[in-house]
Amino acid sequence: MSLYVGGATPDFTRFFQGRDARRIVAPTYPFEGKRYRKGGEPPSAPAADTSEVVRSLEGGDPQALTRLVEAGAGWSRTESDLFAQFAARIIERHQKSRASTHASLLHEVEWRARARAAAAAPPAPAGTWLLLADGGGVAESVARELERRGETAIVARPGPALSIAGRAWTFDPASAEHCGALVAALGRNDGSARARGIVDLLGLDFRTTAATTVATLAEDHERGLLSLLSLAQALPENDPAAPPLWIVTRGAASADAARHGMNVAAAALWGFGRAYALERPDKWGGLLDLDPAGDRAEAGPLVDELLSSDGEDQVAWRGHQRFVPRLVVATGVALAPVAVAPDRTYLVAGGFGQAGGRFVRRLVERGARHFVLVGRSGAATPAAQELLRSLKDAGVEVRAVAADVSDPEQMRRVEEALAQGPPLGGVVQAAGIARFERIAATRPEDFRAVLAAKVRGTWLLHELTKSRPVDLFVGFSSIASVWGSAGQVHSSAANRFQDAIAFARRHLGLAATTVSFSPWKGGSAPSEEFNRFMASLGVTPIDPAEGLPELEAALASGRAHVVLAKVEWSLFRSVMEARRRRPLFEELAVAAPSQHPEARPAVGDLRGELAAAPPAERAERLAAHLQDQLGELMGFGAERPDPQRGFIELGVDSLMAVTLRDRLQTSLGVELPVTFIFDHPTIEVLAEHLLANVLVLAKEARPAAPEVPAAPSSRDTLMNEARELSQDQLEQAIAQQLKDLGLH
Repeated sequence: MSLYVGGATPDFTRFFQGRDARRIVAPTYPFEGKRYRKGGEPPSAPAADTSEVVRSLEGGDPQALTRLVEAGAGWSRTESDLFAQFAARIIERHQKSRASTHASLLHEVEWRARARAAAAAPPAPAGTWLLLADGGGVAESVARELERRGETAIVARPGPALSIAGRAWTFDPASAEHCGALVAALGRNDGSARARGIVDLLGLDFRTTAATTVATLAEDHERGLLSLLSLAQALPENDPAAPPLWIVTRGAASADAARHGMNVAAAALWGFGRAYALERPDKWGGLLDLDPAGDRAEAGPLVDELLSSDGEDQVAWRGHQRFVPRLVVATGVALAPVAVAPDRTYLVAGGFGQAGGRFVRRLVERGARHFVLVGRSGAATPAAQELLRSLKDAGVEVRAVAADVSDPEQMRRVEEALAQGPPLGGVVQAAGIARFERIAATRPEDFRAVLAAKVRGTWLLHELTKSRPVDLFVGFSSIASVWGSAGQVHSSAANRFQDAIAFARRHLGLAATTVSFSPWKGGSAPSEEFNRFMASLGVTPIDPAEGLPELEAALASGRAHVVLAKVEWSLFRSVMEARRRRPLFEELAVAAPSQHPEARPAVGDLRGELAAAPPAERAERLAAHLQDQLGELMGFGAERPDPQRGFIELGVDSLMAVTLRDRLQTSLGVELPVTFIFDHPTIEVLAEHLLANVLVLAKEARPAAPEVPAAPSSRDTLMNEARELSQDQLEQAIAQQLKDLGLH
């Protein structure tokens, strides 16, 4: 090589003759740390057990890692010493990397004591409220308070027959036909007062957690949760006159849950409400949770929220205080491996699924050696068989059970399998069904199917361990339970129930942690299209190598509920808040809002073009630009969207609105709020607003007004006169003014 660099041209062919050499192609750019060898990489030493490597990395012992890697490699002392130094740097980098990602992935919901602020909007005109009545008299108290404040209240009480007359109606909550009839009747109510809201108080009749059984769960949810679905389906999506929906519960929010526990059955209503709020933000009122201890004066604060909300759409009262939720970064969470025992059995429902199987392998790495894995099909799938083979090769005992965890009869098989091994050490509930359909397309049977595994299954696992305490009770939940998910009212409801079980168990002194995940790489997402959609929202799939340590940290944190999500919050918030404020996210520290990936800069300086255009043509040009941008986003092709049709009517969703907003910010060179598009309902109205109030460009040429010297203000005149007065004269003048005002 030195000869070549010095200008010589050695005959490498003769040099390598008889040396078993062959020509390879090497890059002409820096190697970037890659190796280029004859025949590829050299033979490696026997692969070390990955679980041991992980333990050595996390244990922080470079000598242990060196001994593990050099086993069978025949290294010299010098090579071992060099690798030990290298291992120390690897361990340092690994632990720094984990520490830096830890805080950004783990979050939790904290409740803040907040007095009501000034109303976010001017008071609306009085109207008619439909109250779906509980059996405890709260609806009647609310109706009286509404009437006292000049509103009209209709109380619809549960009953076997439908009756719509006067202000006392009856209906069967389990009947979709009856729920639809209520909404239709409210819409045509004598015309004297517009429909101002529907308030569902049926959840106040749900049994307390102490009185809950599998049977009562089914009854309460059929009567109170399925009726909500029927009610939501009856409310017209695109009718601006349709009233917003409010949901009232008692003890269903996690505010002060350590002291009060939670009503687990009613918690599912909060999951439903959060998803409904995302899918139909313009038809959403809020979630209101009354004090579990009760309060005779609770109707007043509740009506305050109904009549003049301050923008908080989730409110809970505890001991005369008003609380609101905020999503925050979880702090003080130590990175620690999950604690398991080799002489205990670990029951994993959904253990043959991707999420369950991944965690089973992690528990094996931590030392677990006995499992009961439960799945509806048992170990019938190829993936399940591969999991069993790998566990057997690792010396792990597994008893596979084909059972539906939501079926009490089939759960007997699980108990029989548990009786055959060491004592139960922990339970993991990873079973569940993922479905995606808009509210209008959700069938009651699909809703029940999603509820089954998460609601009945989690409850049965809870009952299984009430009398046999365990060190580990883990629920695999979803971010849909925390902030909702459009197209998943059923999943949001089911997962929120599972979250509530953890709070209820902690209140009883039992182990429990539920973790609400965002999607994982290699997870059970329904399609690549779904993954791309989530990425467009700012939600990145979690790499298991990054997520599993975070999951273990969550379980070791002692918290009942943790959110594990990899989210670009600036982009995510801009999409979530495109149609209304989302106070839940207000305390998240985020960078300046990033531009949506599809918000490519528009060609040309539109603002300059509009300023140079004749004033009479500006509105038309701007409207045409808006039509082009929106048409491209919505796939209109050569056809342009109607500039006089509403954005919601055209089918514009939050993601499209944010992307259009970002494009306009680029082409016009202005900052626009995230709610900008939906605040101005049509292309024409939006163009008019942009010209007049944002760009401040006139639509028509106006003759220049002659300059007229400004008349001095009364304040200027007074000051000039005051300067001419002596100190005594000034004091006398002030005294006279005070006397004239009756203040002296």
